[in-house]
Amino acid sequence: MKQEPVTKPIIILLLAGIGFAIGLCFLLQQVPLFNGINDLILDYFIYFNGERLPNESVKVIQVDDSTVTHLGRPLPRRFYNQMMRRLAKHQVQTQAFDLYFFNPANPVEDALIAFLTDSIRHVVHSFCFENYPNLADSLDVNLAEKYAIEIQNYDNFSPIKAPGVTFPHPIFRSHFPNLGAITYKDDVDGRLRRIPLVIQYEDYCYPTLSLATLQDYFRLEQPALRIEKNFWGRTAILDAPNLNLRIPINSNGQVLLNFYGVLDVFRPYSFSQLLKLLTIEPYPIGINSLLPDFKNKIALIGNTESNTDRHPAPFSAQFPGVGFHATLLSNILNNECLREWPWQANLLITLIVVLLFYLAFFYCWLRRCAAWRFWLIFFSGIIIFNLAAFFILFKVFKIWLALWQINVTVSIIFIGMIIYEKAIYIKKLNQKICELEEQIFTRLANLDQIDKMIHSRTEQYKTIHYFASELRSVLRQSEVEQQDHLEKLFLGILDNQEIIKEQLLKEIDQLKIEKEHVQLEKEKLEFQKNLYERWIDSDKEIHSPPAAPAIEPEPTRIAHEVLLAFQHFLNQSRKGLMDRTVYQGMVALATIPNETGILQKTPMGEIFDQIKLVSMYDSTVLITGEPGTGKELVAKAIHELSGRRRKPLVTINCAAIPENLLESELFGHVRGAFTHALSDRIGAFERADGGTIFLDEIGELKLDLQAKLLRILQEKELQKVGSDKTIQVNVRVIAATNKDLDLAVQKNIFRSDLYFRLNVVNFNLPPLRSRRFDVPFLIQFFMKEFNDKYHQKKTFASEAILAGMCYDWPGNIRMLQHLVEKMGVLTSADIIQCSMLPNEIQAAYQKLFQNNIAPLWQDIESLARIECKRLMSEFKAKLQIASASSAPEIDPFHPDSADCYEYLCNFLQDLTTLIPNDSKEELARKLIVEMQDELFQWCRQEKIDKLSNLYKMIEKFLGRSRRQIDNWRTQTSLSE
Repeated sequence: MKQEPVTKPIIILLLAGIGFAIGLCFLLQQVPLFNGINDLILDYFIYFNGERLPNESVKVIQVDDSTVTHLGRPLPRRFYNQMMRRLAKHQVQTQAFDLYFFNPANPVEDALIAFLTDSIRHVVHSFCFENYPNLADSLDVNLAEKYAIEIQNYDNFSPIKAPGVTFPHPIFRSHFPNLGAITYKDDVDGRLRRIPLVIQYEDYCYPTLSLATLQDYFRLEQPALRIEKNFWGRTAILDAPNLNLRIPINSNGQVLLNFYGVLDVFRPYSFSQLLKLLTIEPYPIGINSLLPDFKNKIALIGNTESNTDRHPAPFSAQFPGVGFHATLLSNILNNECLREWPWQANLLITLIVVLLFYLAFFYCWLRRCAAWRFWLIFFSGIIIFNLAAFFILFKVFKIWLALWQINVTVSIIFIGMIIYEKAIYIKKLNQKICELEEQIFTRLANLDQIDKMIHSRTEQYKTIHYFASELRSVLRQSEVEQQDHLEKLFLGILDNQEIIKEQLLKEIDQLKIEKEHVQLEKEKLEFQKNLYERWIDSDKEIHSPPAAPAIEPEPTRIAHEVLLAFQHFLNQSRKGLMDRTVYQGMVALATIPNETGILQKTPMGEIFDQIKLVSMYDSTVLITGEPGTGKELVAKAIHELSGRRRKPLVTINCAAIPENLLESELFGHVRGAFTHALSDRIGAFERADGGTIFLDEIGELKLDLQAKLLRILQEKELQKVGSDKTIQVNVRVIAATNKDLDLAVQKNIFRSDLYFRLNVVNFNLPPLRSRRFDVPFLIQFFMKEFNDKYHQKKTFASEAILAGMCYDWPGNIRMLQHLVEKMGVLTSADIIQCSMLPNEIQAAYQKLFQNNIAPLWQDIESLARIECKRLMSEFKAKLQIASASSAPEIDPFHPDSADCYEYLCNFLQDLTTLIPNDSKEELARKLIVEMQDELFQWCRQEKIDKLSNLYKMIEKFLGRSRRQIDNWRTQTSLSE
């Protein structure tokens, strides 16, 4: 079969990746959501870049809370006059006010501000653009020409357009030489990261406060803003004879801020404190160290009061407006403004990264690397690319990429490469399978030809053999005189036939050998074909989603088990069988009915039976299980039921005794064996002679002690510490641990021979979460102990018990016992409700039942039907007894309830309170109707029609009205 060239799929993959990258980059650039994600990544970059020092030429003076507290709110304008005079006296290059002077306050003070600004000249005030044109000022031609800015190459960008503009009050307009806009445009997520340089209103463009401040700072008389555009973006250039200031902007004329940190990095000065310092004349000694150097600087005055002109920023959720202007001015003066690359540049970077990934991918593809190498290349390449974008482009060159679009595009293309490579690999395997099938078909045809040749040669051999035998018979039958002549005539023929016969035999043998070779080659090809098919199937299994499990979800299964166990608890409580579950101090059920009502052994029931058997012998016992499952109670039960019960049971906690004293505690010591050994001591094994020793937490023993313990288990003898005398002991050893000793043996921290010697009989106690049916009986048992001890009459409500069955109890039975005691101590009410339990138990109850109400309702209905069958069987038995004895009256129902309907409602109420009462009543009515029909059929089959009070009993049993019973009776063939 003709194979597809290797270069063709590679070129297709490359072209498809390039086309997809172009389309996806352009699409992601147009979606605001992805631009918002890019902005969030930019926030992290700025945050990790850390706080830095801004330009020293920008001085921030803030009107903070302390200023308005001391000087008044709103701040009287005479203080602005004083500040302007003092700053001008200290040779400030430019004063910029991020404050509003839109409404007149005091005519004298307003006129003074206007004339003072006109006299100083190098003062920039602010105005704003309104979102509501009806509230804005009408555009005056004089104002438009006075404050507008000329822009060259206007077509290279589209500035932000404002619907309306609000200039200062007319008393200021003729005297304010410079005005700058303080209007912002938030990003998609409501944060402020970009400040526009100019804003367009009607046919004019106006500078923002930062741009107007720069014009005044560099003393540009007739400034002109020139816009340059290239592949890497747009640049705004302020041209002057000795100045070429380049500011990177986006298509809307906005500058991406490179934040230095919170406002404190600018070391702002309080307006009131600075005004006080500047007013002191002559300056006292040492005051010069407190005064800032304002000479040839920019003084930026703004309001930083709480909840006033604040916006979210990367370093702070409330960043004052004056901070944005200070950041932009410092960025421009330090040449640190961030440049946003347009989508064309981002596309170029994407294509470069895709090409690098493609080359690495192609290299691994040719070398047939494993799949994990592809993913290792991808993740390491992505990490290296993002680190390079941060450390090189962002920190060094102040360039910001659309990292979200690039990473998403590269990830999708790389996953497409993996999928395409797998598809090509599977296609090649299929082609190989087809070739193998053709070869197998050819070999089968060869086998058929060889079989035919073997058959033909065999037939020839048979013919020659037959002809030779006939000739010999002719020679024997001919006359004597003819014998010599015939013999000479046919002997040559016979010799030739023998030679041909031998040749045929050799040819047949060769054909058989060739057949065997072809058969082996065919089997080899079939094996290779099956291998390729398994590879294809395994690859599909890996890349296909796993099939949904056939079993029901875990929460639903647990809820179903809880309901079954709770129903059994209710039945046991009504029958007074509580005492039957107490066995040697352990509270657990020996049997529990399954869904069909058949009793089956519980895990603890099986352990109880094993305890009875093991206690008759002296075998070593190992008890495992989680903490709090009752391992010590099992050890006590084995000892009390054994023949050693008259001898002591010695308990040693191997984890509670210090390591240096544990050997002495176990084996004893003689006087002088070590420091402070002032007398002989009898060890635990010697004290337990004839009885039982219980070694709790056996997994904590050190290796040297494990060897000595092994000798006791094997030889039944020990040596005290410091003594060479051997003592014989007769002790039964019971060990317990909550560790995995198999894993400890694998890690060489527990001796394998000791483990096999201890693990003669093993009891693995189940945790409480796997035996939820024991929880109600444990609660009642511990509550009874508490009541008997403190003379109380407290009980748990049904819902509280059901909630306890839903909890996993990580501390097992010990945790449950402590909770019961805690609730008995802290609760003053006699009935402990579910709402009084800890929050984690209530949360488990709500989560298990509220999230599984739909499947649980079917379980509850099935449980109710099982209960109805039990009630019906009791009632039918009573009817049969009454019919046989002709008794006039019988007890129609259980003495605890008035009728079956009320009993069913109470039974459903006990099961769960999460289902509405109307649903429970509807289910009870439905079951009553079914029981009514069943009673009718049963009475007719059993011929129970001689009881005079039959309908009264049925009426009372079912809890139905007399009219409904009469209607039912008219439909039957029964007569009173």
